Amino acid sequence: MVIQKTNPTIWGYSQQVNDEVHIKINGKEVGHSNVQLSSTQEHTGIWQVNFPAPSEGHGPYTITAQSSNGSLTLHDVWFGDVWVCSGQSNMEYAIYGANSMSSFSAVCWLFGKYMSKHLNYPIGLVETNWGGTQIEAWSSPDALAACPTVIGKSNQIFPSSLWNGMVNPLLRNSIYGAIWYQGESNSNHYQQYACQFPTMIEDWRKKFNTASNHATNQDFPFGFVQLSAWRNQTISLGFPGIRWAQTANMGQVPNAQMKNVFMAVGMDLPDFSSPYGSIHPRYKHTIAERLVLSGYAVAYGHNNINYHGPFPSSFNHLQNNQIQIEYDNNANPIEVRTTNGFDVCCARHGHVCADNDHGWKETKIVSNDTTHIYLDGSVCNQNGLTSIGGVRYAWRESPCPFKKCAIYGLDNGLPGPPFIHSSAV
Repeated sequence: MVIQKTNPTIWGYSQQVNDEVHIKINGKEVGHSNVQLSSTQEHTGIWQVNFPAPSEGHGPYTITAQSSNGSLTLHDVWFGDVWVCSGQSNMEYAIYGANSMSSFSAVCWLFGKYMSKHLNYPIGLVETNWGGTQIEAWSSPDALAACPTVIGKSNQIFPSSLWNGMVNPLLRNSIYGAIWYQGESNSNHYQQYACQFPTMIEDWRKKFNTASNHATNQDFPFGFVQLSAWRNQTISLGFPGIRWAQTANMGQVPNAQMKNVFMAVGMDLPDFSSPYGSIHPRYKHTIAERLVLSGYAVAYGHNNINYHGPFPSSFNHLQNNQIQIEYDNNANPIEVRTTNGFDVCCARHGHVCADNDHGWKETKIVSNDTTHIYLDGSVCNQNGLTSIGGVRYAWRESPCPFKKCAIYGLDNGLPGPPFIHSSAV
């Protein structure tokens, strides 16, 4: 097993309230704690020891907990970073064709494997997920109270039930961070998700920090997978809205509402022939690689890495009725793989379009240079709707064939995330 190497903690239960528990590593005592009566479990005591990590290396070690009741010993213990992996079925699915890992999350395991190669030390993984569940089930009552929500049950799972049963029991552990793959079951109510998701992240951080005696950082890194494609149809509601809401309606992370958060874009990875159903694409290796790249930069402070796909920095409606979109303040070159994927919203003068407006029309890239694209705005020269009230990109449930969306980073090959620019252009 792996224990968090910064501010490690070990805890457990005992019937002997006020008894003393001693923790030894390779026979040497490193800390002790009194058994205190649990505030939530009658006639049960809890002990918890925070102790310094050994300086001799990452392991393996033998750890013994000893009290008047006897002793328990853990063998083959390593010290590294511990990540919690949570969400619904796309976090739940195991590695395709890997019999030895047939019951463990593919995204979780691959994230740990690839991150360990970058860091050259052990990564511990804690899997806690449930297919078909909404974010409400994973949110504490405190988090639920902070946002508008649709109260109900999903897949026979009630609000806060998985928080109570599958997150709360982990809180005393010292962890480094968490990754999350969820949102499909909230796609019919995506407007609320922009509040619910950042609120849940902050609530998890606060409660892990408090329950672990501040061993877990109160701002621990949190990564997520922006939803992949689903059906091979032209659908512009649901998944596009959730992808946008996953970033708190900002388009990229980290941002002011989602600090120390990183993501992997998945919209360009459709798998319509997946034996698990197209909502469960098999390209978990690519998802994990993208998640590790952004996590290595955000969670581990390697700021010299270009871990984002291109994102717009300005919009201009030119006199030739083209819309110029600048990417990344001209800092990073783009690659255009197709001219499709953009919509403009045709509107009367001064009208600003929402995602569900009726004026959205497909348009194409007519030209591009290293950091700009130019869209055809003439599609709005009809029916008196000559103004443009918004621009959006990849605003479809399944916006493109495999790795064939329009905009990618030339240097890193990462897809530009979807966006909606609701403003008169």
